[in-house]
Amino acid sequence: MKADEEVDVTKSTDVPITLAKVCEFFIQEFTIRSWLHTEESSRGTLQSDDVVNAISHEEVLDFLVDVVLVIFSDSVNIFLLCCH
Repeated sequence: MKADEEVDVTKSTDVPITLAKVCEFFIQEFTIRSWLHTEESSRGTLQSDDVVNAISHEEVLDFLVDVVLVIFSDSVNIFLLCCH
């Protein structure tokens, strides 16, 4: 870590690289947890309801409950990002 007060974080090349890696890990973990719900349903294709189930059943994804709005129609689950 850079503890020097004179270092300008906005000019650091470490920040975007680190943020990209963190995003990659998050997407991977989110996909794996969603995929587990797909396998529980004995399917081979990830569907939107698997994503919704992962959000609602996985404690580590609880923070997304307030961000994702689920709209149920006849046979289609649509989930949108809520803008507060």
